[in-house]
Amino acid sequence: KEFLSVQVHPDEAYAQAAEGDHEKAESWYILHAEPGAELIAGCSTDDVDALRAAAADDTIGNRYGKRVEMHEGDFILIPAGTMHALGPGIFAVEIGSFGNTTYRLCDWGRGRELHVEKAKKVIVNYTPEEIEKLRFSKADRRDPELLAACDKFTVRKYDISGDKHISVGEDSFASLT
Repeated sequence: KEFLSVQVHPDEAYAQAAEGDHEKAESWYILHAEPGAELIAGCSTDDVDALRAAAADDTIGNRYGKRVEMHEGDFILIPAGTMHALGPGIFAVEIGSFGNTTYRLCDWGRGRELHVEKAKKVIVNYTPEEIEKLRFSKADRRDPELLAACDKFTVRKYDISGDKHISVGEDSFASLT
């Protein structure tokens, strides 16, 4: 119904050094999206003072969040360091790695703690072209089952109408949703 908090997760090196944690990468498979529904994936500034000021008045998401329109069946990978938030009108399945560290930059006036100083140390500013490479529409997929493969996880989508055998490697596990 409304934007989730705008947040960023640190990469492995920073998560280990600063938090004793692991990197968190995540992804979203869009089950439903209202017409014009958007999410935030990326930050449009590396000006720390501007981020600090926008955090003070809770406008980071509106002022510096890179908006990406999403549709049913789309998929987006959110690497560690990417400022992000799901937007209103989107219902998604989230798949992610095991890190637990989240730095919140904007909570849209809900009053929860913000972590701007830590967040500014881990934000990666992607170009619009790099952001577009993170988003996969149904038409973009060469392998219709493979949604993403990164060093933290692989995401596949199967349309199942009967039995399906899924192999999992010896050092892996599978989560079926």
